[in-house]
Amino acid sequence: MKALVPLWMREGDQNRVAQAKAERGVWADVEQFSAWRETARPVNLWLLDFYGRYLIGQYAGMGQALSLDAVRAACDIEGIDRRSWPDITGRLMTLHAAYVDALPKDR
Repeated sequence: MKALVPLWMREGDQNRVAQAKAERGVWADVEQFSAWRETARPVNLWLLDFYGRYLIGQYAGMGQALSLDAVRAACDIEGIDRRSWPDITGRLMTLHAAYVDALPKDR
């Protein structure tokens, strides 16, 4: 997962740039930034999507820890079986640590 997070972040950045260009009528090819998805495990793709939709920026207090309240709310919104919450939470915490580690240090 740690190796996927920077690729996922770059893909997102490039997609935002491409969208801005498209709004100005300029086409941009961003397919090359998504090639990593072909070899990623489906569960990791799901976790990245879930994290991106619900949890980016959801910190606990003034630190950089992932908000467990936000994880619970996201799992509830998605209708995820509560028995799966501990496993998903652990995976999301690992993903979040990799995300925070990959952020530019000047933030």
